[in-house]
Amino acid sequence: VMKPSQNKGDGKSFYGFDSTGLEKAAAAAKYLDDSKNAKDAFQIVSKKEETRQLEIKENIQKLEMEKSRVSEEERRKTVQYETDMAKRRAEYQVQLDLQKEEEMLRRKESLREERRLRDEDSVKKQEELKMRTIEYEYQRKQQLKQIELEMERQEKIEMQERNQEFLNKLFKNAEKEKRETMRQTLVTSFNLVGQGISTFFSSSKYIYKTAFLSAMMFGAYQFTKLTATMVSAGFMARFGRPSLVRQTSKIYTTNIFAVPWLLLKRSLHRNMRRREGSLLDGVILNDQLESQLREISYAVLNRKKHFAPAKNLLFWGPPGTGKTLFAKKLALKSGLDYAVMTGSDVAPLGKYAVSELNNLFDWAEKSPNGMILFIDEADAFLRSRTGEEELSELLRQTINTFLYRTGSPSYKVITVLASNIPQQLDDAVHDRVDEIVYFGKPSEEERKNMLFHYLVEFCQPPTSTAEKLKFFWKHPKSIYRGKKLIRMEGVTNEFIAELAKRIDGFSGREIFKMVVAWHDAAFSKPDPVLTPELMEQLIEKFRAQHKQKATWTKKEEKLLDKMI
Repeated sequence: VMKPSQNKGDGKSFYGFDSTGLEKAAAAAKYLDDSKNAKDAFQIVSKKEETRQLEIKENIQKLEMEKSRVSEEERRKTVQYETDMAKRRAEYQVQLDLQKEEEMLRRKESLREERRLRDEDSVKKQEELKMRTIEYEYQRKQQLKQIELEMERQEKIEMQERNQEFLNKLFKNAEKEKRETMRQTLVTSFNLVGQGISTFFSSSKYIYKTAFLSAMMFGAYQFTKLTATMVSAGFMARFGRPSLVRQTSKIYTTNIFAVPWLLLKRSLHRNMRRREGSLLDGVILNDQLESQLREISYAVLNRKKHFAPAKNLLFWGPPGTGKTLFAKKLALKSGLDYAVMTGSDVAPLGKYAVSELNNLFDWAEKSPNGMILFIDEADAFLRSRTGEEELSELLRQTINTFLYRTGSPSYKVITVLASNIPQQLDDAVHDRVDEIVYFGKPSEEERKNMLFHYLVEFCQPPTSTAEKLKFFWKHPKSIYRGKKLIRMEGVTNEFIAELAKRIDGFSGREIFKMVVAWHDAAFSKPDPVLTPELMEQLIEKFRAQHKQKATWTKKEEKLLDKMI
């Protein structure tokens, strides 16, 4: 066993450990223990140690606080980050919701647009189907109308043939009976003649007397026959009426005993004629049209004084604007007769149209006072012969007949054509017209004047003696039967002016019908009083009817334009 060696000289042990420091420390400790300040030094060291421990605790507390602050800061940052993330998520979610909503709106809009396109396409198809249906119905109505006209014509022809056959049979039977009677009469006569012939020829005196009496009887028979024919023809020419005439002021009757009364009635109105001032009474027109019509009226009233031929006139414009009314007043006040015919009555006559048209003009030329021949709806048979519309040969012959009869000026017949569509008339017909007059829809002031005029005429009782006499002359039965008289209450000028504004577009005929409807509505009450409330109840109905008629007219015009 080896023992550790010590080297006292260098202060190191055998193991190489230096104990010098420990020794010095032990010496210092011993010195301190022996020193009188050792206790103070220990306290100072203790205090330093305590101070160092407090500093360590304070540092630990600072570290803890710093750790808490860092933790709080990290937590705050974490919360802020989470808040920001939540906000971003919310914004992103909102954007997604907005995108979804926009996408849904786009889809809805797309569906709505598709639905609208489908509805428009459906409406368009319905309108096309409706127009095709209207066109088909119109064509069908025209075909049915043509078939009905053809059937009526065939029925008339068959009726005429049956009547003719029946008459022929009657005539044959009558002739047969007459021949048999004559045969028997001749046999008897020959027997008598055979017996008396010898007596007759025995004396020349009997021969002369017989010849003279025979000649006188034959002459009397022929003169009576000729006189009856002339009287019948003159009576029919004077008091007859062609089949095309629907209305006339000329006296016509088949009863010869009624002629004196008709002539007396006509003579009572002679004092009303040939007065230019009263010619346009009751006809409400604008100033320009009234001036033009006064010039025409003056020319008609004084045409015989000037030895000038009559004018041919063309009245055109919407229905119900006073064309026929002015033509009648012009005839009555100028001392002329008038006759009204409709162009639609010509085509159904077929092959008889030409002869009936010639009869009409011949009858008008025989009028002693002259005549105004008013042809309403002239475009129904005087259509253009060069247009796209196909005209039958019979209608072409009728047009040619009319052109021939109006080709030269007439001193007795004034031809007045009325049409709503004058552009469809034949060019040669346009050439026959001497003056064109347009009758338009009445303005607001004219509508107001019409309302006043018709209300006074139909809804106001007669007050003066002249008005009462005129009323009893117009309604003679009211003298012994009695008649309730209507009156107006609360109908002011302002109310009439307001009504005139509301009935914009009404024609004169529509205003007349509306006032008559007010008159009838007032008489439906126990006490016939016309009030604004009663008038208001009917005005909207007439306005709705006017709009409906305008719609029909527009559809009809579109359909006709399409067909033409």
